[in-house]
Amino acid sequence: MKKGFILFITMFAVSFSMDTYAYNILVDLSGLYHDAGIPAWLTSLGNNVTTISDYSGQNLSGYDIVMDFGYDEYTGLNDAKKAAYSSYLAGGGSLYLQGENPTGYGFYDTILLNYLKNNLGAGNITALMTEDLHEEPYPQFHNQTTTSSPVTTDTSLQYIIDFALGITNPGNGFFVVHTDTRADMTIWPSTVITGDWSSIIGFDHGNLANYPQGKLIVNFDVTDVDTTLPSFPTNEIVLEKIVDYLGADTNAVPEPATFGLVGIGVLLLAVVISRRKTVS
Repeated sequence: MKKGFILFITMFAVSFSMDTYAYNILVDLSGLYHDAGIPAWLTSLGNNVTTISDYSGQNLSGYDIVMDFGYDEYTGLNDAKKAAYSSYLAGGGSLYLQGENPTGYGFYDTILLNYLKNNLGAGNITALMTEDLHEEPYPQFHNQTTTSSPVTTDTSLQYIIDFALGITNPGNGFFVVHTDTRADMTIWPSTVITGDWSSIIGFDHGNLANYPQGKLIVNFDVTDVDTTLPSFPTNEIVLEKIVDYLGADTNAVPEPATFGLVGIGVLLLAVVISRRKTVS
């Protein structure tokens, strides 16, 4: 009985360690960004987070995940960042990039889309670039549903957005969330959407033609990373799944609590083996 219980504890500890990791994450809040609370939230999940406010040639190779939440047309994705991110992806890195709605930020979205298509080889991505994508009547909040993808298989999870750039074709990638055609979904002032679209797209290993070693998530709405909104408890589930997806296949270090569980299990197993040897 005791040996079986101790073996169970050891197996539980090992299985627990397979799912609990602390990722080394670099968070870039250069230029315009939406929520300064993101680094603290990522840290609360057990990750090791480094935050920078201005990219100046930092070495990215030591990070499991690089998350750039800036969407300023001047500092958000400059040539230095493009080169650094491409090199990071070439080394098998996992990258998150932030976009925003086309009104006021359409120029940056164009820079971002061109980088995806022309530099990374993300395929023929198409987007709804005409003013704001919104729901009539106001307010503009709208639910999207997660898809069955490498990020999550929970297709019932509702994800709330507000003003977004809508991607109608993810190119070589996949929709992370999507919205089916709805009569009340329009492009201002009255153009009805006639197909499925998404505010978040992803690219798994092999999807980026020029950098097949890397993984990438691109989000075109900042609402999902606003920790101050009442909707955030739902949205944080999607964001946490994105972090887990990007962190998978990295050399992440198990959290200290995991080491403790494994250590206890191994110690108890050693005691059992020692007693058996003494009896024999």
